[in-house]
Amino acid sequence: MLIRELRRGGGTRGSEYAYVLIGNELVHVSEVGKLVGRGDDEYVYEVPSNVSPWIYIFRFSRSGYGSVARCLSSSYVDMVDYTKCESKAIEDAVNNWLSNVSFRIRNPELRDLLSELFGEFVTMANEARNYWRSVNGELSFMGHASRCMNSSLTRGFTTSRS
Repeated sequence: MLIRELRRGGGTRGSEYAYVLIGNELVHVSEVGKLVGRGDDEYVYEVPSNVSPWIYIFRFSRSGYGSVARCLSSSYVDMVDYTKCESKAIEDAVNNWLSNVSFRIRNPELRDLLSELFGEFVTMANEARNYWRSVNGELSFMGHASRCMNSSLTRGFTTSRS
C-alpha cells in the first residue's frame, strides 16, 4: 500500500504527516515503510498492509489549524485515498481515537528534551491555572498561542481567538 505525505518547509503549515498505529504508539511511516517516491514537497512510502490496521494522517492548513484522518489500511491495495477516510479535528481525535496513544520518538536526546519540556510545561500550566482560578480570573490564548490552547495539557482553560 502506498501512503503519501506533504511536507512544506519542514513545519506543520500546509503539511500532512502519516503515521501507523502499532500497539499504543503512533509510528511515522518512514520507520515501517520504504520511500519509493519523492517530489518537491511530496513523499510516497510503500508500507506493508499488515503493519497496522490504522493509518493516521495529521493534516494542517496553511493557517496552522489541523485535523486527523483515520484510514483502515485493509481498505487499500494501492494509494491511500484520504478523502475516503474518517476525519476529526485534532482535539476530537486525541480525545477519542488517540486517548491512550503516544508518538514514538527515535532520537533519545529529543525524547529526553521533550520529557523535560512537558514536565516543566505541565507544572507551569497548572500553576497559572490555579492562580487564575484563585482570583476568579480568565486565562485566554490568542494568536500563535492558540497552538498552546489546542494542547491536551491545557484542558480547563478558557480560550479566546483573535
